[in-house]
Amino acid sequence: MTRNSKTCSSPPSGATRSGRLKITMVSANGREIILSYAQTGEVLGEIALFDRGHRTATVSAIEPAVVLAVPAHMVEAAAIAER
Repeated sequence: MTRNSKTCSSPPSGATRSGRLKITMVSANGREIILSYAQTGEVLGEIALFDRGHRTATVSAIEPAVVLAVPAHMVEAAAIAER
């Protein structure tokens, strides 16, 4: 998410530092489906760290939030270093 964005359809993987986020997707008939809510300390986008696939959900801040982004290459480097 950019500094002032409220919605991001391609969020980075990371952790919610503060605030509340809503994770949604759009159904085939165009209706919003709420998948979950994320609060302080929860991890976001962890599957994308490993499969590099297309994101299937949208994350929206429902109150002011700070999200710590974790780039996939940093996770890969840490995993390799632990081998």
